[in-house]
Amino acid sequence: MPGPTLLTLPAELRQQIITETIFAEVTDDGYEISTPLSGVCKTLQADIDDVLPIWLPSTSASSVILTTNKAPVNGRGFRSLKKELKKRATRRIGGGAWSGISAITIRAYEAAPYYTIFNTFEPVRLTQTVREFRWHSGRRSLPASIKRVEFDLRIDSASLQALQQMPMGNQKDWWCEDLWTVTKCIERYTDVTFEVAGRLPESQVDALLHRQRKGGVHYWYWKQVYANLEKDHFAGFLGNVREARERLKIEEEAERQRKMEMKKYKKEFGKRMAELKKRKQEKNGDLSTAGGKRLKEDQGDVDGVSDGSFLDQPSMPFRSRDSLLDGPGQ
Repeated sequence: MPGPTLLTLPAELRQQIITETIFAEVTDDGYEISTPLSGVCKTLQADIDDVLPIWLPSTSASSVILTTNKAPVNGRGFRSLKKELKKRATRRIGGGAWSGISAITIRAYEAAPYYTIFNTFEPVRLTQTVREFRWHSGRRSLPASIKRVEFDLRIDSASLQALQQMPMGNQKDWWCEDLWTVTKCIERYTDVTFEVAGRLPESQVDALLHRQRKGGVHYWYWKQVYANLEKDHFAGFLGNVREARERLKIEEEAERQRKMEMKKYKKEFGKRMAELKKRKQEKNGDLSTAGGKRLKEDQGDVDGVSDGSFLDQPSMPFRSRDSLLDGPGQ
């Protein structure tokens, strides 16, 4: 027997489930409250029409998402949403019992490549909302009710493709500077919990593993700041970088061991060859000495000179020239 489906559940349960999917998207000028289940079917749409007008955000950061590019966090769009939600809370629970919006998600990046006023190309950048959040030292950028902030660092595919066209070192500089900026936003508030959503694109892992030139513009960021980012709020976002670095470290250690073994082998091989050469030279020297001695002995047997045997031969009797002419026996 098939189990229950969303449509076969009682209306109250369906509406509770639908409520968990509702979120408010805040722009520079306003807001929109919606759910991805809108328009699926008439039954669900009827439930949505019942719960949407009375919806209040939960403590989940994904309930209120700021996609603002220029307005500050507490800008016009956010203030309009807060005013509307306060009215709803008054109707539902009465008075001022509602504590306000307690959690938000900030989408950190603008979604299109562009040229700056200095005619320099930037494939993507942090929104002005985030940059003002970082540099606003004169007043609090966050409403007092907010106790949890999530930075969404995901980048759209077009901007990511443009970023990949930059030199490897520039890509690393770009990431280090942006992550450093977000870090400064986090450091401003000790009474707020910060999280980072998303994960670094796999195509950018090699860029962040790129060995930084010590004279580089952002080497200080990399040395003093980025080296610690993987341990803090960006541990999840940069998890693939940490894993790749660990694999690279293992591979480098294996390569180092291989080179050491090869060096040791070459040294032993050279030593062995030197010993063999020495033995061969000694053997050739012994053969030369013995061969020379035998040669001298052989030559002495032939001409009797080398060992003085010629002097030991018996002398022949002296005969005059005339006696030789007369013939033998005379």
